[in-house]
Amino acid sequence: NTVRLLLELEPESDPVWHYLSVQNHRIYGLLEKCTYEHEARMEILRKDTRERAISDAKWQQIQQNVVPYSDAASSIEYNEVQVDLQSVEFSSEEIDALKGRYIKRLTAVLVHYIPVFWKTAISVFGGKFAKSSQVTDTSANKAEEKVTEAKYSTHSLEEVAGMIRNTISVYEEKVHSTFSDFDESCILRPFMSGAINEVSKACQAFE
Repeated sequence: NTVRLLLELEPESDPVWHYLSVQNHRIYGLLEKCTYEHEARMEILRKDTRERAISDAKWQQIQQNVVPYSDAASSIEYNEVQVDLQSVEFSSEEIDALKGRYIKRLTAVLVHYIPVFWKTAISVFGGKFAKSSQVTDTSANKAEEKVTEAKYSTHSLEEVAGMIRNTISVYEEKVHSTFSDFDESCILRPFMSGAINEVSKACQAFE
C-alpha cells in the first residue's frame, strides 16, 4: 500500500527507492538492536557473577573468623574483601543460553523481513504496481509497457540485491563473532547446535 501511494504521487524525486532504503536501514537497525541487547544481557550476567563471587568471599571470610558475626561483618565493611575478578568463572550454561537466544533473534529478523523486502522490490521493478491506464491487452506494445513499468525508480533491482548481500554479511559477521570464543575448542557446545539450525532457517529464507 505504501508503494502504491508513493507511485500515485509521481514526484520528481525517487520516493520508491527512498522507501526501499528506509526498509533496508530498518532491518540493519533491528540487527544492531539485537547486538546491543545481547551485550547488555552479557554485562548483567558478568556483573551478577562478580557480585556473587564477592558475596561468597565475604561469607567465607566471616566463617573463618573467630569473632562474632556482627563484628566480622563490620570489619569486612571497612576492609573490603579482595577477590580476583579475573579468575571468576562464569556459568557456561547461562552464557550459552544467552548466545543461543542472540543468534535466534538475529535469524528471526532475517527470516521475517528479508523475504518480504525482496518480494516487494521484485514487485516494484517487475511492474506489479502499474496503473490500470498502463496495462494493455495488445501484444504489440508489451515491450514498451515493460520499459515504462521499470521506470518506477532510477535505481535497479541489482542494487537492492546489493543491500541484501550487505545484510547477509552483517549477519554472518555477528554469528562468527559469537563463535569466536571457541575457535580452539573441538567440543560442540549446546548453543552451537541450536545456532546451526537457526542459520539453516536463514539460508532457507534467502533461497
